[in-house]
Amino acid sequence: MKNKRLALTQKPVDTFESDLVVYFAFHQKDSPPLCDPTVQAQVENAFALNDFTGKTTDQLLFYPTPADSPKKTGGKRILVLGLETEEAQKNISGFLDTLRKRGGDIAKTCKKTKTITLVVCLPQIPDVPLDKTTEALVEGILLGDYQFAKYRQTSKKTPIFQVFHSFGFPVTKKQHRFKKL
Repeated sequence: MKNKRLALTQKPVDTFESDLVVYFAFHQKDSPPLCDPTVQAQVENAFALNDFTGKTTDQLLFYPTPADSPKKTGGKRILVLGLETEEAQKNISGFLDTLRKRGGDIAKTCKKTKTITLVVCLPQIPDVPLDKTTEALVEGILLGDYQFAKYRQTSKKTPIFQVFHSFGFPVTKKQHRFKKL
């Protein structure tokens, strides 16, 4: 995400074409997490396999196929992040910090998947204004995507010596070979 352009809209997600669409799923005790109907089937499947419970540390990345959902998902990849809303009822500032951390997780996934365009479906959380939710998530994404590259060199240096090891049998001193570059 080199060039950052942010836009807030209330258009449906299926009207966009993006590399990554982010949804949130809310943790519930002993039942599948609450989430958008577009990703509900995949979240329930992951919950049944004990892969995704919707806790704050959980994330689910999948690639939609036409069989997954009859309607268009709007993205090549879908990321579902877990979120626990119990913390919002106790401490709003702590919950906003959690949203910033989840924004950092979004930025990390964008780097990993080489995402250029991103759509985030904002969660509506009781007792937390939507503008505060938006602000915290955007701060997390921007801070998570920050790279200090002022002194970075463009050419990668190769090491002076390379060591070749043989795997599958014990390595003796004669089998070590050094190659000077």
